[in-house]
Amino acid sequence: MKTRIAVFIGLSLLFSACQSAESPTPQPTATQPSTEPTAPPQPLVVETRLDLSSLPVITSENAHRVTWVGELLGHDEWASVAISPDGSIIGSPGADGTIRLWDLVTGAEIMAMRHEPNALSLAFSPDNQLLASGGADKTVRIWDLNTSEEIMVLEGHAWGVWALTFNPDGSLLASGSVDETIRIWDVATGEELHVLRGHAGDVNALAFSSDGTLLVSGSEDATARLWDVESGTEIARYIGHSRDIHDAKFSPDDTIVATCSGAIDQDLTVRLWDVETGDQIAILEGHTDRIGHVIFSPDGNLLITLSLELIIWDVASGEPIHILNMPVLSWGLAMSPDGNFLMTGAADGIIRMWGVPPE
Repeated sequence: MKTRIAVFIGLSLLFSACQSAESPTPQPTATQPSTEPTAPPQPLVVETRLDLSSLPVITSENAHRVTWVGELLGHDEWASVAISPDGSIIGSPGADGTIRLWDLVTGAEIMAMRHEPNALSLAFSPDNQLLASGGADKTVRIWDLNTSEEIMVLEGHAWGVWALTFNPDGSLLASGSVDETIRIWDVATGEELHVLRGHAGDVNALAFSSDGTLLVSGSEDATARLWDVESGTEIARYIGHSRDIHDAKFSPDDTIVATCSGAIDQDLTVRLWDVETGDQIAILEGHTDRIGHVIFSPDGNLLITLSLELIIWDVASGEPIHILNMPVLSWGLAMSPDGNFLMTGAADGIIRMWGVPPE
């Protein structure tokens, strides 16, 4: 087991969308985003020239046109990002113990909570009523998004909590920790229902299937595991990676699990697994550094992966459709619920927005 330090810096937000001709700031391109140093954090300024809702849904037909469409400036170092299920709120954790939420349309900060000393993970409930945060203090905290009040503290983990996910109806919350365990909680009562043991390393990733009956986990031990949620038993193990698994996701139809890995030029792969048989069905190669995140598009036709590159893959063929070079290693990845834009967080503190510009 190793000790980790997560650095997330709370920010003053500058929303900078596609710059007009009058703006002196150069606009980065998709293949060569700007690498100029970020200016010191500024007071909140809202730039609304780009209406993100006007972007078309990213599909297999237009994915080759995905490009930089805006960014959030203000972080000094690592930036992480989460988007609420209705696509209206951006969440960001801070190393100062703050969790800040912004309105995605206006850029206005709508609330801030404290989870000291660090919030390491965030998850929105499906109904947008609750936010869960996992912390370096070994706790999971649940917040009311209407009042910003902390309504529950879940204790049981022995180390920091790196992974959180609600089940589809919001009744259960799963948490994964450096202590190598996964815990499943009843959201209404705070009762710990199951402790899932088996991993021999940090639990970095968790995701429920769309019907909530299955849970997939990814670990530092280079395995992904499939769990029956009701009984808390392991029912499958995906073995093939040789380094840490950083993320794991179900396809929208629950037939495929995607995992990503990599460390120090080793096992820089994305792997696809058949959920029913457990067989490895594809190995996707193309990244040049460790791969931090995988997500499927809402229709399941595309897989998006993030490292020093953002790669959009065709799931059926396993071939890359589009590769966007990042200026620095990028670690946070989220997609809007309707699939019309992507957000990436990076080591330079910038949250970048990617989409297909309207014609």
